[in-house]
Amino acid sequence: MKNKLDVLIAFQTLETDLARLGAALEKIPERIEALDVVFLDLKQRISEKSDSLAALKKEYRAKEIEVETNLSRIKKSREKMDAVKTNKEYQSILKEIQDMQDKNSLIEDEMLAVLDRIESGQKDLKQLNEKMLVLEKKVTDQKAIIQKEADELKQQLSIIKQKKDDQYLLVDPKMLETYNRVKLRVGAFVVVPVTKAVCKGCHLTIPPQMYNELQRQDSLQFCPHCHRIIYSVSEET
Repeated sequence: MKNKLDVLIAFQTLETDLARLGAALEKIPERIEALDVVFLDLKQRISEKSDSLAALKKEYRAKEIEVETNLSRIKKSREKMDAVKTNKEYQSILKEIQDMQDKNSLIEDEMLAVLDRIESGQKDLKQLNEKMLVLEKKVTDQKAIIQKEADELKQQLSIIKQKKDDQYLLVDPKMLETYNRVKLRVGAFVVVPVTKAVCKGCHLTIPPQMYNELQRQDSLQFCPHCHRIIYSVSEET
């Protein structure tokens, strides 16, 4: 019985390794996607900053045109002053010129504020672009590492799968049938050790009589609590 159980335990180990490697391989796309999310997030921030700068430059140009238009109007108003005939008309033109000059002064103050925002935005954009270059290299390098891991996992999977197939042929058919039946109920770790009368599957103590029978290793035993296949190991652990 002990030899048959050893073969089954070896089979379970290979099956567990296969599941572990398979789970790791399944996470590869998720890990790559996580890298892409960080990269795309920074790319989006750069795009938004570029759009913001473009809008600020457009705003600055519009104010610049408005100032130029007002200057043109001021020039025309001054030209009209030579043709006025009354003091009232003269004062009216002076007020019109003053109003446009005051308006231009306000617009120029706004233009200076916009220029400050443009300068600040350009610095931010430069930093983001520099960060993008660093991140792009980092993402490329990490993707290469992950791809290498994926290739190694596939290679290991192939080797373990072949070992499992070979081990499958060595397992006692009836014992394998029992193993698969128990696996449907408990999931992973069908065959577990018992140390100092404690099942390592459910961490509960098995009855003394069962523990004594288990140590003889002359029949297949099941934990009365979790129903896993159990076997005895040295109490020194």
